Amino acid sequence: MMSTGSVGSVSYAQLTSKNRAPKKEMDKDDFLNLMITQLKNQDPLSPMDNSEFIAQTTQFSSLEQLINISKALENQSKSSKESQLLNGATFLGKDVKYYGKNFNLEGGNAKLQFTLSDAAKTATISIYNSAGSVVATGEFNDLPAGFNTIPWDGTGINGSKLTDGSYSYSIKAKDANGNEISSTSLASGRVKGVAYVDGKLVFNVNGFSVDSSSITEVNESSN
Repeated sequence: MMSTGSVGSVSYAQLTSKNRAPKKEMDKDDFLNLMITQLKNQDPLSPMDNSEFIAQTTQFSSLEQLINISKALENQSKSSKESQLLNGATFLGKDVKYYGKNFNLEGGNAKLQFTLSDAAKTATISIYNSAGSVVATGEFNDLPAGFNTIPWDGTGINGSKLTDGSYSYSIKAKDANGNEISSTSLASGRVKGVAYVDGKLVFNVNGFSVDSSSITEVNESSN
């Protein structure tokens, strides 16, 4: 005697092989197999209603379209990533300037570069080591508005020479009336690597991670 069952009695579990690991989500092939199994197991005396079959077919078509769109977006994203990395590779070995407070002390010398929104009567520069501790300070008078460069010979607070390495700095400037002046810290270095992180290009500039949007100037290397 042929056994019959209602459409609703066919479960997704019946479609899977004993040796097949269960999926967390159904794909379009599973959806199609489920529809075919429903048709095979429907009650001949009470076949699936046409409207129900049409509805499920429409669902399958919509599912397939969504999957195709998802794949297209994924391929587009991969293509964009590869394109940006190729463009970023053209920066390798070039000297760049960028917005940043980090710098390297090399050979006991460094240059601190920044811009001031207005002329400063006084300015205090504090230099920090990689642990965030203040290791050197300097007081300066009558700095002009715009671009400024302050040299540092690596001398620390106690007068001793600090070792080469990575440092950062901050600026507090005031005008003749004692009002604070905004400043923008700048840094420079050579691009040694490029990576694609969280949807954007990030350059390795002398060991520092620099967002491509922070770069203000690109030049051919001097040597």
